[in-house]
Amino acid sequence: MAIGISESITQPKVAIVAPPLSEGDINIRYLTPKNVHLSIAVSGGCCLAAACCFSGTVASHIYYSDRVNGNAIVRIEHLSGISEFSITHDGEHIKYASAPRNAQILMKGEFFIYNPSDELILSQAIPLDISSDPRLPIWSARGRW
Repeated sequence: MAIGISESITQPKVAIVAPPLSEGDINIRYLTPKNVHLSIAVSGGCCLAAACCFSGTVASHIYYSDRVNGNAIVRIEHLSGISEFSITHDGEHIKYASAPRNAQILMKGEFFIYNPSDELILSQAIPLDISSDPRLPIWSARGRW
């Protein structure tokens, strides 16, 4: 199987699962066409977590959950750590699959915009009270002092 050759934009992915090595519920190596993914894609994690919840799948032999009805949190170990996926099912169908996300500040700083539009300038303008200090410049709509 040549997974590196594909005529479509999407690429096939293969996953190898195994019993957990530490605090997870199942261990995975998620293969992309040219290398091993360091973690797991959200779509792949949701699919694996869903497979854990239904008997007859390879994943279900490693992970046991309430296969009749309910909610499951599946902790998937990968090369970068552990990712949690939430599954809600009724025993026959997946109702909901998700992965928690968080937002973190990757960079904080200042940047300059050269030749900003008048709309941008007006949206960012802060009116100044020059009566308190006549030396303060007044920002015009044309972007000049």
